[in-house]
Formats: sequence, C-alpha cells, structure tokens
Amino acid sequence: MNIRKKSKLKKADKKYDSPYKQMFSNLTILKQLLIYFVNQDFIHDLDFDTFETINKSFTSKKYKDTESDLIVKFKLKNSDEEMYFYILLEFQSSVDKFMSVRILNYITSLYISMIETSKKKGETYKSLPPVFPIMLYNGNETWTSKENISELIENNDLLGDYGINFKYFKIAENEFSKETLESIRNIVSTLFLFESKQKVLDIELLRNEIKNLFKNEKDNIALSLLTNYFKNILTGDKMDNRYDLLNIIYSNENEASSMFADLVNQERIKLKEEGKIEGEFIGIQKGKIETISSIVQNMYKKGFKLDNISEIVNISINELKKILKIN
Repeated sequence: MNIRKKSKLKKADKKYDSPYKQMFSNLTILKQLLIYFVNQDFIHDLDFDTFETINKSFTSKKYKDTESDLIVKFKLKNSDEEMYFYILLEFQSSVDKFMSVRILNYITSLYISMIETSKKKGETYKSLPPVFPIMLYNGNETWTSKENISELIENNDLLGDYGINFKYFKIAENEFSKETLESIRNIVSTLFLFESKQKVLDIELLRNEIKNLFKNEKDNIALSLLTNYFKNILTGDKMDNRYDLLNIIYSNENEASSMFADLVNQERIKLKEEGKIEGEFIGIQKGKIETISSIVQNMYKKGFKLDNISEIVNISINELKKILKIN
C-alpha cells in the first residue's frame, strides 16, 4: 500500500511532485524506467549520452496539485535526429476517464512551443520530432481509462483517415507483481515495491532490495535521490538534499538496509497510531544515523571531489572546507 493516504489530494500533497520529478530527471533512473518498464524497440536506438531535460511544463492549472510533467530528449545513435519523451507523473488516486485527451493536449502544446521557439530564433522546422507520451501512475485504484483517444470518441471510425487516433503509454505501478519487481532489482523496481498497494509492506523484502542496490548500483546521486524521496514521503520533510539518510550510501549495505527499514517501520507505526493507516508492522532494530559532518568526511576519505560532495549534500565548497579543515 502507498504510505500516503490518497482519497483526495490536498495542496500539501504537492510535496510528491519535486522529489518524483527530480528522481526521473536523473539519467540512471530514467534509463531504468525506459529499458525495463517501456522496453519498446526504439529505446535501444537512443544515445543515452545525449540526454537532456527540457525546462518547460504544460500541465493544466486545474491539475497542478495532482500531476507533474517531465520532458526529455535524446539523439538517436549515429544520427543528429532527436526523440522526445513527454512523461506525465500522475499522483491522483481517482482514474481520469479522459486522460488521453489531456495528454494529447499537452503534446500539441509542446509542438506549438517548439514551432514558436524556432520562429523566434529565425529557424524553421522541416518536420517535427517524434514525442513518445508516457503516463506514470502511482495511485491505488486500478487504471481503467482507455489509452487510445479513438476509443472515447463515438463513431470515430466513420471519419476514416480524419478521425483522431492517439495513444499514450501507461505505466501503472500497482499493476506490477512483487515477483516481477523482484526479478528486475534496480532503483525503479525498488521504488515501485515501496509504493506497492499491499496492505502490509514486506520490510524484509525491501531490506534485501535496498541491500542489493547499495551493493551493485554505482550512481550515488541516483541512490541519494531515491532515499531522499523515501524520507520525504515518510516524514514530510522538505526536499533539500541535506538529510541524514545520505550516510547510508557510504555505509555498508547491511547498515544501510537496517537503517532504512527502521525509518519505514517507525514512521508507519506513527501513522498507524494516528489512525492514518492500518495493519501490523514488523519491528526493526534501530540503525545508526551519522551527522552531515561525518557524512562529508566519509565521502572525502573515499575520494569524492568537493564539487560532487557539494552537489549531493547542498553545502557550499567553502563550508565543506571548514568541515574538512582544508584550504
């Protein structure tokens, strides 16, 4: 089950937007999503080294508290041709019957923006680049909305070639079985396990998946984004990258999994006592949480450059030098 209650999202629930969007703006995490959960043939034609995020958003003001969008582009291998991905991050619990209409509107708005931008630069598109639409849904309800807009238009086939035919690619987290996610074993599958609709989260399973991540995943920034998202959901803290859980990245995997499992357990028990969630939860022994100063020193000893440490923990290089007592 998802930790947050999702009957109706309030404005405060917008906190899920930034961490989620930051996670999938990371190349490692996005690449895992595309390869393992989209897995269309053209994904293997992408040159992932050309990854670029587009600083635009086309979501409606009406849905600003229940969704966010991410736009990225890649060049194709051995080519200057580009391919865009429009990813709608959907947080509302209820299913929108006309989601395909909304996403089509967002895609056409993106195309219009491209055309207007090219005109301002004195350029002209010979043809528009392909945009692959993805809807990532993390609600509890079963997604029943038709992905193809043609199925929502009565007698659309009577129009022949003039009918509207548009389809988005659906990724509904609650449709993946525990066994499927266990077999994938990456950051995205661990995230989906964490947001499982099961009544009781399998702490031991999650502990093992996290242990595997910290043993095999080399992208520390991607790992920090994942743990920051977990902490943000469990404690409601603001996303600022200065969180004690960073130290699990630089500890051994046993300590890492114990620490995270303990955090999950404590926060879930707290929510249960407050009447926000139901179920019995497994007690986990407390793990050690180091201070930011200790984290920084540990990172420095392991050979991390100051600018990388600064980016991860959101502390200026001058402040880092003071902590490390170096010039």
